[in-house]
Amino acid sequence: MMKKELFICVFFLVNFCAFSFKLPEKLEGLWEGKDRYVFLESSESNEIENENPYSADTCEIVIVLKEYYGWYYDRAAESQAHSLEEERITNAATHKEAEHIKIVKIDSLINQPEDNTFELPEDCAWELKFNFSKYQQNRIPVCVIDDNMYLNFYIKQPEWNENGKIIVSQNGQWKGNAVSRGITLNSQLQNDNIGLLVVDDNFLFDIRYWLSDMGFYDGLVKLRYKDKEYSLPKVIASCGQNYTCVSSFRSKKIRNVVEPFIYDADKWIYNDQKTLMAVNEEAYLKKLADKDTFAELIQIVKAANARRKPDPSPLFEEKELDWHWDMIDYLEKDNELIKQVRERQRNFGPRSKDRS
Repeated sequence: MMKKELFICVFFLVNFCAFSFKLPEKLEGLWEGKDRYVFLESSESNEIENENPYSADTCEIVIVLKEYYGWYYDRAAESQAHSLEEERITNAATHKEAEHIKIVKIDSLINQPEDNTFELPEDCAWELKFNFSKYQQNRIPVCVIDDNMYLNFYIKQPEWNENGKIIVSQNGQWKGNAVSRGITLNSQLQNDNIGLLVVDDNFLFDIRYWLSDMGFYDGLVKLRYKDKEYSLPKVIASCGQNYTCVSSFRSKKIRNVVEPFIYDADKWIYNDQKTLMAVNEEAYLKKLADKDTFAELIQIVKAANARRKPDPSPLFEEKELDWHWDMIDYLEKDNELIKQVRERQRNFGPRSKDRS
């Protein structure tokens, strides 16, 4: 009897508690990329069905793909609640059922010190854990700088001065992350290589770390260049995997070291505190400042799908053709076979010559 009562209590706790998932404020809203829209919102109700035992607290995302060179918007992934809110249109470009992709965990990649005497760094880089199904999961690192989302970025260990203020400088070590293809409809293979950058005024070292089954530990290895020496981690972690720059635990030599590059500030984008920098290229997604609801996304989809592509131009240009009927009549003159053919044609209808 005791076991039965305990089971009932656990059942009710699972079904009626903790069905909320709070996204970071900078991630919430409607995002647009060159080939998709992504809508992210916190889940704070019991609308999520408890049918997936591998996840209790989840946040289901919405993905709209710009298919057919952007002429059709396909609601490829969304929650069942959103499908009921706005009926999906089924056609040759869509699937009968939308995909269900859920964020089940969010880890901040910016180290937040516990000591309140220090100024906290800006929280704008995260590792998102997605569930595509019971057996398919992915971790995708993303960062947000000025309402732009980037995938290829580096994180610096914050440094503070004696007053507890963050030292704003590009110099230091910048840890890379496993660059992904972004927020997609399916799981992705783990990136085999990530980088660690060392910026020292006008020089930039790019150290390659490769995927390894080596366990994580805090060992250091020296990087020497001319009269300077830098202490780098032997192992760094990203997306639940370990990456190393040495051949073994005991190794004291970094493999595949290349000559430093000239540091060019124009190639990078920084956050205000310079704890985060991304490659200066087109952002993966841009947040729409004036639209931040699912209803507004549906308006965008309907407006786009109401468009009609103009008819293609004719294969050949239209021209006034000269059939040279005088020459044709001259060649047919006194030809008995032609006369018989023409006589039969008159019984069927006028010739092109007669219509002109």
